[in-house]
Amino acid sequence: MKKTLDIQSMTGFAQGSGTLSDFSWVWETKSLNSKGLDIRVRLPNGFSELEQAAREYVKKFFKRGSFGLILNITQAGLEQKYFINNRFLGELVLASEKLAKETGGREHSVDNLFSVKGVVEAEEMGPDPEIKVKRKLILESLEDTLHDLLSERLSEGQKIYQIVQKFLISLLKLIDKAEDLILNEKESLRNSILEKIDYVSKLDIKLPEERIAQEVAILLIKGDVREELDRLRMHIDSLEKLLANGGVIGRKLDFACQELGREANTICSKTNNIELSRIGIELKILVDEIREQVQNIE
Repeated sequence: MKKTLDIQSMTGFAQGSGTLSDFSWVWETKSLNSKGLDIRVRLPNGFSELEQAAREYVKKFFKRGSFGLILNITQAGLEQKYFINNRFLGELVLASEKLAKETGGREHSVDNLFSVKGVVEAEEMGPDPEIKVKRKLILESLEDTLHDLLSERLSEGQKIYQIVQKFLISLLKLIDKAEDLILNEKESLRNSILEKIDYVSKLDIKLPEERIAQEVAILLIKGDVREELDRLRMHIDSLEKLLANGGVIGRKLDFACQELGREANTICSKTNNIELSRIGIELKILVDEIREQVQNIE
């Protein structure tokens, strides 16, 4: 198989940071497996405007995966102040008293009400004359971080590629072994069928020769797995071409693995040969291993 450079795993982690005077930031990005493209962005107060741009950056680099982006900001000498929303707190106290009278229960303590979202709020900071510059630098830093995440996913993709390649070689060896077994079995199968025909003829059961020939043909077709082996080779060839082309191929690879599994199951169900059944089971195990790997590919 031709080695490709753009097969991505859907798992990865990257971190990036930057500073401007006493202002600093850290991006944490990670991606996990997903059927589609799922993006979650967590930003601090005052930087919510960056969310849409951050999402567009992710879409620019990736097509599949569950992405989590977290921006942490630190500014020396700047302390966040908070205030109590007395109006909202008063409404909660009245509601608690009313509910206690109606139900006979206890009123909520004021301490407990402080934990309600909106009772304690952060004060808005004054206008920041450098906010536009900071946002620009933070987005540039995100782009660099996503480059690193892409490199991480590509590196993991190459590891998966190598693993799948080894599994495919093992699959082909098993198919060769099965085909050799079928060739060596022809004579014994022929003798087994002749013995059964001879046994039936001695029972003095009169059957037309055409019927006997038909039954023999059915027996031969029923136990013949050469067609399944041919289709296995075809699906392996398709899978190899997908890997060689690279790109966003995860779903196509998964479908090819489903087809491989279907052929392996058919071999197990059709054959009466113990050794061939064992090969069929080994094929199924290998196909499951391959599918587990390719489900990590974008």
